[in-house]
Amino acid sequence: MSRRTIVTLALSALCLTACGGSGSENGGATSAGPAKDELTVLQSFSFTNMNPLIDPARPSTRISGMAIETAAKYVFEGGQAVLKPWLCTGWEQIEPNRWRFQVRPDVTFSNGEPLNAEAFKFSLETTLAAERSGGAVVFRGAAIEVVDELTFDVVTAEPNGIVPQQMSYFFVLPPAYYASAGEEKFGEAPIGTGPYTITAVDPGVSVALARSDTYWGEAPQVAKITVRVVQDASTRVAELERGTADIVEAVPPLLRDRVSALSGAEIRETPTNVRMMLVFNSHLGNTEDVKVRRAVSAAINREAIAEGIFKESAAALNGIFVPGEIGHVASTPIHNPELARQLVAELGGSLAVDLYATAGALPMDEQIIQAVQAQLAEVGIEATITTGTAQAILRPFYAGQNAGAVLTQLGLFYPDSSLIFGNYFTSYAAAGAPSSNDEMERLADEAFKSGDDAVRQAKYEEAQRIAIDEALWSPIVALTDSWGVAKDLKWTPRPDQQYDLATASW
Repeated sequence: MSRRTIVTLALSALCLTACGGSGSENGGATSAGPAKDELTVLQSFSFTNMNPLIDPARPSTRISGMAIETAAKYVFEGGQAVLKPWLCTGWEQIEPNRWRFQVRPDVTFSNGEPLNAEAFKFSLETTLAAERSGGAVVFRGAAIEVVDELTFDVVTAEPNGIVPQQMSYFFVLPPAYYASAGEEKFGEAPIGTGPYTITAVDPGVSVALARSDTYWGEAPQVAKITVRVVQDASTRVAELERGTADIVEAVPPLLRDRVSALSGAEIRETPTNVRMMLVFNSHLGNTEDVKVRRAVSAAINREAIAEGIFKESAAALNGIFVPGEIGHVASTPIHNPELARQLVAELGGSLAVDLYATAGALPMDEQIIQAVQAQLAEVGIEATITTGTAQAILRPFYAGQNAGAVLTQLGLFYPDSSLIFGNYFTSYAAAGAPSSNDEMERLADEAFKSGDDAVRQAKYEEAQRIAIDEALWSPIVALTDSWGVAKDLKWTPRPDQQYDLATASW
């Protein structure tokens, strides 16, 4: 597997921010004596298909992932992401480019097909052939060799120390059913090994799920789940008030008090791995000059943006990693208006930069970019703002067509720091390489090849130092999810925004 395999998904999926199981491993509840056994979830973003090889974005896979499971799975213990065996019970690296996996025995798909090594081989070959699949990029250059019925090897083109982490994004498919249905029809009626089966799909509108009677793990307490797309936040909150919804996502700051005042619902928050930042084009125009980039970054008051715009729904971010990720260290605040003014003076006493931002596609994007413009003006930097749709703004910037900086966000589909470098800072970045850096690319490649967390921590710490010193991007905030949840529902939101409703109980 080449270094380019750490590139993740298409830009459209990245800007949205990627399955249940044993309650003992997930903090789930027992299945005894529920007072209720159904729940309704309202999410803000839409989806197109329940086949993760067609629609790999988080709004889809967090639903389909409750039916279509992965080889490994991250669970959160004490706020930390911990990789656990799932459909595979264990693994070992037997050569630098070969990992051996053991398949969980006595597991069947919900249609009765057996889970075996051949199913994993079929799933990888199908993933690699799917043009829209994020996994097709993550696993590019990889192959599976069947050893026996419950053993297979993942063979990569180059040394790869993080195959187990990548296998948390490896969706396992039923070979016979998938081959007969085809990828589109499979998305209309998907089959997996998970705690739920998907019983109805109305693309962009709703998905219905029912508890699987054949699940290999602990049976979930909630028997039926309906997930509906409701893009308007006020409407989502109104349904929570009426009791027609039990979980609503993305409660904005202005509606938090309204939810908190309800007798039957409450706000539940969790820090996420979604971060918002300015990404500079370090190869074009005046932002090719590191002094320009440093002046802009030093002028931004992240604390003021977090508190003034997001209230309690974001935290100031001064590094490229969020807490819990390999490479994260406590970072010194970057805001330094005196340094910004000094750099402007060294650049001739005046400075103009171009800023790009989406209009409503990302959380509070217009408010953030306007706040940044005002903060830059305070140190003598004139910022011209261009806004538009995600496609109109982000794609040209990442293609290297515009100088300046773009406001964007990144949420990891599985919590491994390699994904950051697959999207930014490297010549092979998924969306383009406006901020590529040779030294950071070398560090990212070395971290990718190592399976030693201590080595990877050191490499990524150094990479972060370069990113901030060179002002390749300017971190702004790390987002906190605010969910409106029925008070009598036992369920903890995950930092990676996956639903994992097999852990829920009334």
